[in-house]
Amino acid sequence: MQRNSFHSPRWALAVLLFLLGCDSGDHGLSRAGVSGSVYVNGELLQTGQIAFKPANGTPGPSVGGDIVGGVFKIPQVDGPCLGTHRVEVRAMRATGRQSKEGSGSETPNQYVDEVRQFIPEKYNRRSDLIAEFTSSKVDGLKFELEVP
Repeated sequence: MQRNSFHSPRWALAVLLFLLGCDSGDHGLSRAGVSGSVYVNGELLQTGQIAFKPANGTPGPSVGGDIVGGVFKIPQVDGPCLGTHRVEVRAMRATGRQSKEGSGSETPNQYVDEVRQFIPEKYNRRSDLIAEFTSSKVDGLKFELEVP
């Protein structure tokens, strides 16, 4: 029988690689604190997520935050790097149907409200929404989405 040891060289290497992978690698890059609002068909999007993904050679990681009451705010320390970013918006809503929880859940065989992504791909996975950040603080961004 083979014993696993948390003191083995392989375990130490795995931990080291994990910690290195957690480093964003964006040392020295300037970031922007951003805030704004998201509208769907003229009304504030009550809950959802917004993401800013570097585009056109902009360095740095993708960042995002929650949309609550139609508003999002990402502090500068967590914000997008200065430059051009593709914007993605996602939100879920109830379908009006219920489905059973799976056997792996805490409450198997109970019915739960079914939800689905209702923001079209043209505003997330295939988004052509663009935001340009040129200063360390950008307030008042406004995204207006038309959803069928």
